[in-house]
Amino acid sequence: MKMYNKEHQVMVDVNKVVREEDDLVMTAKLMGAYSMPLILPPEEMPEAFKLMTREIVFYLPAMITKGYQKALDQEGATFLSFAAGKLKAGARKAPQSVWFGLAAGIGLAFLFKGRGR
Repeated sequence: MKMYNKEHQVMVDVNKVVREEDDLVMTAKLMGAYSMPLILPPEEMPEAFKLMTREIVFYLPAMITKGYQKALDQEGATFLSFAAGKLKAGARKAPQSVWFGLAAGIGLAFLFKGRGR
């Protein structure tokens, strides 16, 4: 996953996300030069969800759909064939964890949204 600045230069390139005990640890390259682990401890999760407005939470499914559609367009498949599981041989499939993670994330965002403000 890459994050860009307004000039479309890669600022952060996350290569891997793993769980180490209670933390999420992301292996990332910052500004194309510095490789380092980024640690997201559980106590920061409420703050992360506070950054998300309801508008952003509701946009996430569309954003994920658009991202997969662009990737599938490059592979010659359609999102409907992707969703139905009828892909050409060799085309990418989203892991089930993507869909579960999206649903869980939206549920947690609503859970934390009502607290602390």
